[in-house]
Amino acid sequence: MKGKVNAKVTSKKAASKGNTVPASSPATSASRIPNKSKFSGNVPSCSKCGNVITEDTKALQCDRCQHDTWRCIECLNLQPDIYDQLVSDSGAGCNLRWFCDECDKSVMEPVGKNDPKGDKIECLIGLVEKLMDKFDSIDDRLRDKCDISRAAQAEARIKELEDRVNAQERTLDQKYMTVEAMVALQADRIDQMDKDKQQMSDTSEVRRVVEEQVAKSFEEIEEEKEIDNRKCNIILYRVPEDRTEDVASRNDKDKSFVKDLLESAFDIKCQHGDIVKMYRLGRWSQDTSVARPLLVGLSLVETKTKVMSNLRQLKEADMRFRSISISNDLTPKQREEIKRMIANAKKDHVDNSEEDPENFRFLVVGYGQKRRVIKVRKQN
Repeated sequence: MKGKVNAKVTSKKAASKGNTVPASSPATSASRIPNKSKFSGNVPSCSKCGNVITEDTKALQCDRCQHDTWRCIECLNLQPDIYDQLVSDSGAGCNLRWFCDECDKSVMEPVGKNDPKGDKIECLIGLVEKLMDKFDSIDDRLRDKCDISRAAQAEARIKELEDRVNAQERTLDQKYMTVEAMVALQADRIDQMDKDKQQMSDTSEVRRVVEEQVAKSFEEIEEEKEIDNRKCNIILYRVPEDRTEDVASRNDKDKSFVKDLLESAFDIKCQHGDIVKMYRLGRWSQDTSVARPLLVGLSLVETKTKVMSNLRQLKEADMRFRSISISNDLTPKQREEIKRMIANAKKDHVDNSEEDPENFRFLVVGYGQKRRVIKVRKQN
């Protein structure tokens, strides 16, 4: 019989009625069997004898192409009882297949013939064979090169290298022990140096503190000395200044003005020697109407105290003296302290009052620990 036969049942319903139904194969489902009783115009026929395949015809359909390729059992040389056995329920587990001539030729054709995959397989097989030939050639050459004499030479060379390495290791161990001892010695020296450095640092710290205290004391002494040198001095502001080139003439006019001021406002009559020094502070201003402050050194502290205690009398003096203001001759440190006190007083005023601080004059009054800041409202 040409082809293969599948023994699965395609229609259990037809088998139960005892009718003969054409079957594709035991693996083909009943949904592929056309309804031949209706003769819809697409009735299959045997691909060999040409007989129409009806419901009463015993025939098989190709399992590969799954087209309307049928073959009756007469053309298949298949006995009816064998056909009935194949399509019955007892043949449901059979894996027989039937292929048409074209599909049978394709299936039975050797792998690789007219198939690109077969060509690739043949190519791979050829490459593997070439690689095996090369491997055998390399193996033969290695076998020729690795002879006994060369192996003995290599072994002797390796033994020589091992002995040399062992000797170097022993030498390195000795050197390492020597270096380790030297490092320990240096560590002890460094510890001792750190101790000595710490002692020197402590000594330096004590010296620095002493030097700071000495410098501070020296500054305090210098400050006290400077205050003592200025204790009899007063500074007069807005005293008219003569800008003539004759210095002696300018000094005589300033001295005359100061004597008149002391006598008119403070009832102090200056005698010869009551004023020990007098000079202008700073440089001339480009504005000729601006006069430089005038420093006056008095001989007696009592005279200065009388002047500073009665500054309010300037308001009742002659008109030419009412614009004059007088202050103490302060050291730079004292002036910085006064600026700090006034700045703190202004800040306190801003924090605790809603009035503009520009409406007030902040003045420092008193001496030493009794020094304080007062607020005087400016006159409109």
